[in-house]
Amino acid sequence: MDLLIALILWLAFTGMITGISSLTSAWALLKGSKPLGAVLAGALASALFLVVAFLILQSDEKVKGLALLQSLMDESWKTQSALYHAKGMTEEDIALLKNFSDKYVFWAFPAWVLLGSMIMGLVSYYLSSVIFMRVTPKIPRPMRFRDWVLPEPLVFGLVVGGLLKVAQGMLQLTPDQSTVVEVIANNLLVLFVGIYAMAGLCIISFFLHKWRLPSIVRFLGYFLLLLSAGFQIPCALGVLDVWFDFRKLKSPPLEQTS
Repeated sequence: MDLLIALILWLAFTGMITGISSLTSAWALLKGSKPLGAVLAGALASALFLVVAFLILQSDEKVKGLALLQSLMDESWKTQSALYHAKGMTEEDIALLKNFSDKYVFWAFPAWVLLGSMIMGLVSYYLSSVIFMRVTPKIPRPMRFRDWVLPEPLVFGLVVGGLLKVAQGMLQLTPDQSTVVEVIANNLLVLFVGIYAMAGLCIISFFLHKWRLPSIVRFLGYFLLLLSAGFQIPCALGVLDVWFDFRKLKSPPLEQTS
């Protein structure tokens, strides 16, 4: 019964955030925004909704702020730890996973919120475009997923995150300074690795479509790629595209000569 109630609440929460984000994206499109502007508008609405929801949840005087998030993480980790023990993992390996989770999940929570909001903004852009283009001609057909190209300056976010990780190990920092630098670096890396992984999926989608592969094969290709390599290969493709322009979408067409 508790599981059913939790599922209903989760569906209601997801429906609310999707509806708010989609309506915001539709409003941006009606105002003449380009696809990227509509995605960012939906992402902003999603992020604000999550922040407000978090503030409401932590209004309980007994548990506030990061303490609430920490308690949720601890409860989740107890379940995960039991599963790892059942699989025969050693305490040392479990401790390493716990340390990784603390660094790149708990302390990188702001980055995950931003990344999740951007994904919601993208989904809402397509949802609002498909629905409202049938209602008004002011909203055009949505941009094809395989044609998305990230602004090139975004790569500096990934570069800065990497440089901060290097600086943390090379510079003589106090423990507090080292912690602050590491948290900033990890948030930047989580955010921009996620962004460039999505860009890499756009590139993969482009070539799967170019090779005219059936939809079921494309879906299985995405699934097997993410299952075997995670975000590593898509992220690498997204970053390399800044210089190699694999799809030649950033290159201006050759002028016709008379």
